[in-house]
Amino acid sequence: MAGEVKAIATAPLNKEALHLAGHHYPGHTELLAHLTDSKDYAMVLYTDQLKVIHITTHIALRKFLDTLNQDRVKTVIGIADTFLKRVGYKNPRIAVAGVNPHAGENGLFGDEEIKIVGPAVEAMKAKGLNVSGPCPPDTVFMQCHEGMYDMVVAMYHDQGHIPLKLLGFYDGVNITAGLPFIRTSADHGTAFDIAWTGKAKSESMTVSIQLAMQITRE
Repeated sequence: MAGEVKAIATAPLNKEALHLAGHHYPGHTELLAHLTDSKDYAMVLYTDQLKVIHITTHIALRKFLDTLNQDRVKTVIGIADTFLKRVGYKNPRIAVAGVNPHAGENGLFGDEEIKIVGPAVEAMKAKGLNVSGPCPPDTVFMQCHEGMYDMVVAMYHDQGHIPLKLLGFYDGVNITAGLPFIRTSADHGTAFDIAWTGKAKSESMTVSIQLAMQITRE
């Protein structure tokens, strides 16, 4: 905050240990947002093959629907646009995943797309953003991977994490977008279960440091 560094690359954090120490944050993302008094922020997962930003992250799935609202969807679309422009995209193409199977199929499988996601997308289109959706979640990540979009807005943790980790588990980077500085991290946990076995891989941490350096130069 004093301007002495432009970026932070954090190592994996054990969330249980954090809580046992009395720090009740879901992870680095929320901790750094609190310390910097950042209100509008979001988790980005970043690889050369796929880029995903999340509406929600570390909350129970059954609580997700209770917290989903138009303002949050609009905010994250805006964060996605700002972030992509910062890393070099002149006119970012953003796709917003739906909540339900087939993006609700016009209300047949749920109405969150009609009542929440769709209106939020239209509101951001009206502001001039290049955003599409709500898109069927089972195809939109493939479309982004093939070049149709530059980033997908995922509704919840596993919706966004599963496709990205399938494509880039060893070189994925976790970025907190919306902080007053760049924050990157390895896109995996502490892996205590394989400590001292020689099986741990460092690629994701290495890439996270390299990406932090790259972004600060752009």
